[in-house]
Amino acid sequence: MTAIQNVSLVREESTADVHLVVGDVKFKVADDADFTALGLRRSQCRTVTPGSLQRFQERPLRPGPATLPSDVYTYESGCRATYDAADGRYYSNCVSLAFTARRHVLVAGWLREGHPYANRLPHGLEDVHYDIDLDPVFLERMYGYDGVSEALVDAYWPGHLLENDKDRPAPVPLRIATLRPPTGSAQQRRVPFSSWIMPGVNVPWIHPELEAWHVNDQPPFEFGQLRAHSQGRGPAPAGWRPLANDDNSWFPFPPVNPEGAARSLQAGDYVVLRGSLWQDHHHGMPGPWARGNTLGHSDWTLEMHPPDWICRTRSPGSDARVSVGTLDICTPETTGPEMAATVTVTPEFAPSSSQRTLRLRRGWAEIDVNCTDGSTILRYGLTTSPEGVVGRFSVEPTAGRQGRMKGAVFAAWAETDVRDEVWIEDALPAGATAAADGGDTWEWTDAAPFPFTGALAHRSAFASGEHQHYFSNAAPAMAVAAGDQLFTMVQLDPERPPDEVMVQFYADGWEHRAFWGDDLIPWGTPDTPGRARIGDLPTSGEWVRLEADAGALGLVGAAVTGAAFTLYGGSALWDRTGVRRGVPWQDMGPAPQLRGLAHLGGRLYGVTAQDELATKDLTGVGTPAGWWTVGPGGGCTTLAATTLGPAHRRVLFGTRPDQSLWFRKTAPWPDDDEQPEWTRAGHANDVTALAARGDRLYCTDRGNRLWWRTASLTDREWTPVGHADAVVALTVTATHLYGVTGDGRLWRRLQTDADRTWDLVGSSPPGGTAIGLAADGTWLWATNATNRLYRLPL
Repeated sequence: MTAIQNVSLVREESTADVHLVVGDVKFKVADDADFTALGLRRSQCRTVTPGSLQRFQERPLRPGPATLPSDVYTYESGCRATYDAADGRYYSNCVSLAFTARRHVLVAGWLREGHPYANRLPHGLEDVHYDIDLDPVFLERMYGYDGVSEALVDAYWPGHLLENDKDRPAPVPLRIATLRPPTGSAQQRRVPFSSWIMPGVNVPWIHPELEAWHVNDQPPFEFGQLRAHSQGRGPAPAGWRPLANDDNSWFPFPPVNPEGAARSLQAGDYVVLRGSLWQDHHHGMPGPWARGNTLGHSDWTLEMHPPDWICRTRSPGSDARVSVGTLDICTPETTGPEMAATVTVTPEFAPSSSQRTLRLRRGWAEIDVNCTDGSTILRYGLTTSPEGVVGRFSVEPTAGRQGRMKGAVFAAWAETDVRDEVWIEDALPAGATAAADGGDTWEWTDAAPFPFTGALAHRSAFASGEHQHYFSNAAPAMAVAAGDQLFTMVQLDPERPPDEVMVQFYADGWEHRAFWGDDLIPWGTPDTPGRARIGDLPTSGEWVRLEADAGALGLVGAAVTGAAFTLYGGSALWDRTGVRRGVPWQDMGPAPQLRGLAHLGGRLYGVTAQDELATKDLTGVGTPAGWWTVGPGGGCTTLAATTLGPAHRRVLFGTRPDQSLWFRKTAPWPDDDEQPEWTRAGHANDVTALAARGDRLYCTDRGNRLWWRTASLTDREWTPVGHADAVVALTVTATHLYGVTGDGRLWRRLQTDADRTWDLVGSSPPGGTAIGLAADGTWLWATNATNRLYRLPL
């Protein structure tokens, strides 16, 4: 299996199919025509071993119908322009190709608050908006030097003026990509992030706008003093479909749930969009940028008009995200005082858990050469701190020219755990003796791709076969206890990734090894602490935290005096290594003998051995033990809880031994007086554990498989999403599934629709394997056969 970089073109050796990998999705490039349309570069396609792409969900790079929105929503394609008639004005909401920079462009980012937004006017739906905060890492890997696509290498922003601006000079097209000085005879261009932000806009986002196809003229509506309609265009293109509640508004895909997923798109989702980059004119009074070479380019957000396709995928992790702040200064006149701006960049997202913190890893800035007059810059400086980056800039009109500076300030983050005890960072531990073999060396470096934390990282040289650098005899030793996790930060070389990554620890011998990827290094006995496979190879080209449980490596109670950083082939960069101290399960008191456990609305629920539904308020009120019964248990042997619908109605789900699924309200809903009772909701085959979050139910079965289905109150099909070996208790958080296996170990995997490796993250609470598992966003809760309740911080 080959490590794969996020945002890369990949082909398995056994097939000619090429995929663009983004997050947990492999987007299949349909054919040569699509390859050319998107400007994809075959020279950037990496060949990987068969099976490397198996863990990714497959999605298309375009909707199913042959006709795309960008084929029909331009005046040049036959869309009639807005016109006046006796009964009012008829709008088309189409655009002109004259203001389109390029069709078939891919962008990605996070849906902004309130999006997708259905733009409903009094007469009906006009269009759907998908405003996103742009991801600078995606854009750099797509359109940077040596990027995946050359679609924008020769593209220009055309400029766009209002009709009443026609007495002004015609806009000067601005080249989107900038030139890198030649290396040898080669010249390359990249699209700087600041090129995606129009002058005078100062926000790092883009406005995609997908029009509805109206079969018939829409009824009139009052628009100020104007009586207006949206034009009907006759039958929609083949394969397009109407909205369920509006048979006059047609789209090539369901606009708020394009992939038919368990839930609709919502703010915060990470999405990839394909469509046409289009410049609108300014809306309102133009600012100081509306002159010179930026005339017709300022004061309105760049649009994707229309988007042809949108698809969600997994968001980059905290260590792979880059935050951005925009820099935009333009003096009103060609004479006058200095004008200054301060740009502060801090994380716009939260750490992945309450035990993690974000600190600045690196800060930098770039200048948009199209819009900046370097001779007018007075001040240009960055100040960094663990909290973020502050940029201070100023310009002054000079020699009859406006003071102008435009660009962006960036911050990359390192997520660390408050429980970490760092053993290796910037230097070897005291007393350590360094060594290397297999063609490797100890090389400390501060060069790109830059250390994760601290001043230096250490690099594995590129070599074939087994190669490693290591040390021994460190004093004092690193003590390891039960519940601890050994960790290291690694970044695999995206051009020359290894086939296996191994970390070894010395404690009375080297028989303590964790590895990721293919089992190629024949040291130790497989499936023992001397050769424990923890998971798949991580994503290449970004910092990833690797963790292994002390118990799995036979290190509980050990004193570690050495470590080895071992690869099979390839190269990697290593940093911060040590032990995350295990927080022991906290005993929260007695519990009834329960079958299953669920959390909802600040309460825990479980079914007792007497088939009663018991609940506990997590504030501790109730009976002396904190538990009380609220009704029958419905014969359920597993339990899960979630909220359904816009009203967030609280529902419990459970399965019975007869392979059926049941649900129960936690209390009467506001719009009915019926007391809660268990009602059948479908089938559930051989379930061993059940979990729920949002509108999804997950289960594991006796065949060691993981399934999901929609959390509806009627029967639904279960869809397989991977393996789940011997899981007896299951729960789900916003990002991960957690499972306890019959041998008392705690595992975690990503919550996605594709198969994923379960990573070992700990063990069950004392007293035996957990028989119930629940999560509330801050804590894992568990019960076991000793009838005690425990919690563990996430």
